[in-house]
Amino acid sequence: GNEVQRYFYISPNFRYERPQKGRMRMHYQFGVEYFGDKNPYVDVEGMMLGLDVLNQLGLKDYKLVINTLGDQESQDTYRKELIKHFEPFIDELGEDNQRRFKQNPLRILDDKFYQDHIALKTAPTNRDSLNEESLSYFKKVCEILDTQGIDYEIDPKLVRGLDYYHHTVFEVISTDEKAGAQSTIFAGGRYDHLVKYYGGPDMSAFGFGMGLERIMVFLELAGIDLAQDDTLDVFVMPLDPLANDLGFETLMTLRNLGYVADMDFTNRSMRAQFKLVDRYKAKAAIILGDKEVEENVLTIKNIETQEQVSIKIEELDSLMEKWIGANKNE
Repeated sequence: GNEVQRYFYISPNFRYERPQKGRMRMHYQFGVEYFGDKNPYVDVEGMMLGLDVLNQLGLKDYKLVINTLGDQESQDTYRKELIKHFEPFIDELGEDNQRRFKQNPLRILDDKFYQDHIALKTAPTNRDSLNEESLSYFKKVCEILDTQGIDYEIDPKLVRGLDYYHHTVFEVISTDEKAGAQSTIFAGGRYDHLVKYYGGPDMSAFGFGMGLERIMVFLELAGIDLAQDDTLDVFVMPLDPLANDLGFETLMTLRNLGYVADMDFTNRSMRAQFKLVDRYKAKAAIILGDKEVEENVLTIKNIETQEQVSIKIEELDSLMEKWIGANKNE
């Protein structure tokens, strides 16, 4: 059908060609794909999702750069313009670009090595080649971004180095001056005929890819540490092997209730276990000795208030809710 299908993936990717500086032969990629709806709102939703990932990670030094490549008709018109423009210079632009000139001259614009060559500096943009439908589609993308208060720049020379894009293309670029040449954080766009090209139905699509190792580099530049929070809500302390059964039952009950809990399976001394309570910044400790096993009760200490009570395991839920409740670790 033509309903929108949304997917995300995290997978290893492998490069066929020789990797450029700052790129890896193998890297992990997080990506998002929308299938089945050619709509400017989908384009903006996709871009905003990627930006939201950066915001959640705490990255702030970036800018969104967008462009439109237009539909196939617009691209065919622009290709003719580029062939006319590059023809006199083609012998000066190296072997790769001579091949691109024959296959897809749009790719020449993406060549980082020749950016300062007169041929690239004076190349026409695709603005005059865009038909009415392509212009109004892009105008709507920009309007939605404006309404959402998203800052962006339009770069008519942004083409993305792949042949299958139509309409919206975008890059999110680091504005941290330490970023160097590989300053693109993530990028993507609309590719309405790619599914058909690979033998599937003729289906609209929009997506982006984000290299995880690249993200780690930008986090490091920004001084952001994603160290895992290893604090606990509750630490279960069986002081004797005989208390392990009751301890394990308590541990599983706590986890099922949504608390972050752990237990010492090696029955260290009370002093040693309380050191672990401190280390994990646990909010409560459950102490299980001979008395607790005999009477089938739990002795629970509130670390903050130092209050200590004995309860039945059935009462654990309501006591934890009272003591920790809204402050539990997610």
